[in-house]
Amino acid sequence: MFKKIIILFLFIFQFNFSQTLDVQLSNNVVGVNETFEIKFSIDGKGSNFVPPNFSENFTLISGPMRSSSTSIINGSMTQETSYTYVLRANKIGVFTILPANIRYKGKTIGSKPITVQVKKSTSKKPNTPFEIASRKIHLVVSSNKKTCYVGEPVVLTYKIFFNLNIGGLNQKKVEYNGFWTESVNINTETKKANFKGENYNYATISQVVLIPQSSGLKKITPMEIELVASIPSNRRDFFGMLTSQNVDLKIASNDLQLTVLDLPKENKPTSFSGAVGEYDFELKLEKNKIEVNESCLLNLVISGNGNLNLLTAPELKLSNNIEVFESKSNDKIIFNSRGISGKKIDEYLLVPRYKGNYVVDPITFTYFNPNKKEYITLDSDVLKIDVIPSKYDVDETVSKSDYNKEKIDILSDDIRYIKVNPSKDIFKENFVKSNIFLVLLIIPIIALLFVILIFLNIIDILKIFPSSVIQKVNQRLDIANKLLNDEKFDELFSHLLDTMFYYCEKRLLINKSELKINNILNVMTNKKIEKKLTDEFSSFVKQFESYNYSKKKRNLDNIKQTITQLNELIIKIDNQL
Repeated sequence: MFKKIIILFLFIFQFNFSQTLDVQLSNNVVGVNETFEIKFSIDGKGSNFVPPNFSENFTLISGPMRSSSTSIINGSMTQETSYTYVLRANKIGVFTILPANIRYKGKTIGSKPITVQVKKSTSKKPNTPFEIASRKIHLVVSSNKKTCYVGEPVVLTYKIFFNLNIGGLNQKKVEYNGFWTESVNINTETKKANFKGENYNYATISQVVLIPQSSGLKKITPMEIELVASIPSNRRDFFGMLTSQNVDLKIASNDLQLTVLDLPKENKPTSFSGAVGEYDFELKLEKNKIEVNESCLLNLVISGNGNLNLLTAPELKLSNNIEVFESKSNDKIIFNSRGISGKKIDEYLLVPRYKGNYVVDPITFTYFNPNKKEYITLDSDVLKIDVIPSKYDVDETVSKSDYNKEKIDILSDDIRYIKVNPSKDIFKENFVKSNIFLVLLIIPIIALLFVILIFLNIIDILKIFPSSVIQKVNQRLDIANKLLNDEKFDELFSHLLDTMFYYCEKRLLINKSELKINNILNVMTNKKIEKKLTDEFSSFVKQFESYNYSKKKRNLDNIKQTITQLNELIIKIDNQL
């Protein structure tokens, strides 16, 4: 019995101290740029695994791939832990891979150094799981054209071909230096195709539109993708099913170059601003007849195929008596496998300030057609706008009887306290030495000084007597309420805008020709009006313009409250002047 215990003890002792970290190569002889696997394994479970430094002789392709297995044979259980790396040989020679280390039962153990011979090439490709995956999975990039002009869109399509089960695709970002880029929505459905003489599954994983910004030979940076490939094996699991091995794989797309040509300098029009493609061009006026201070929509439309998203629209030519608000983009541009197509629409809001007949002069749009290899110039039609007087001008709608009554009331105030029988005692003293003489002498001097101060803008008379302007504004808002009650909405919002501009003209002393929202806000800021009030004023202007701007039906239930809020805003602004 004692002898058996000694033998068992020696066996355990030998096992503990003879435990090693084994190392195996899939192939001891490989060719340059060929891949091979190196596997470190230990019987049992270790920790703190430290791989060797593979140095510049080898490139680490993937790893570590850690795996563990447990087996029971004749009632005896064994456990194995392994770490696998995939390396690529970089140059010819005989190289030694240094030991790896791992902690096992409180001690650090290491593998033996192992030698790899790298030749110029090998007659037989290794059949490792990694090499199988590399031969069965391909990333291909193609372009719809190999030669293009500066500014001409090119579409790149990335497809992955595979004959294995793959998953966990991680696409690395590609930098397209020298190009403007836009991604395209794609259908990633898997299809079948013949690739290099074999049947493959394939899927489109990315599509991008490139617009070159300069000429020359452009090399497209390859796209890299990391994925997991499942490689079938001849092994079967406990249930008799064939097992597979998962391999981490990094693949890159093929090399691709584009030849980008300069745009011709010969016969290049001065009106050309970079448009490349095939286009149509027109100006569209919403209506030809409008009232003073009523808004009208003018659309500048460029449609076709090409670098639509980078175009600069021609400049409008309009009379100074028509206020043009900042354009609004309403582009309808599509990016697809054919490139870029659709419409570039710039919407301008026109507000004429004076009646008359106005002409929108023709404007020119020039583009380069890469198919015809020539510049093409298009001119818009002449547009005419008939501006008629506003039906709701407050100066015309206030009745003469009301006006005369106001004058009579003032006259009554002037004569109410005049004494018809003045006292004769006033002139008993010497008139020259009297207080009345001094007052009458000083009043013209004060009046003259007052006029000079007003002329020099040192005194703002409207700050002293602002009630007349506010009274006019109230009259205009009364008319607005009447238009609201009569449901004359088209005239209502033009009238509200006109009221706001009237107040700015009379109270802020801004000329009619300069009644633009930016000028108004600048004047308010200079006069120390609170930013909250100026922002609210600007918001009202945009709101009323938008009602005229759009033909869509809007909810007008709260417009009466809006008129009241506008009145309160004007009073607040007036109090700060």
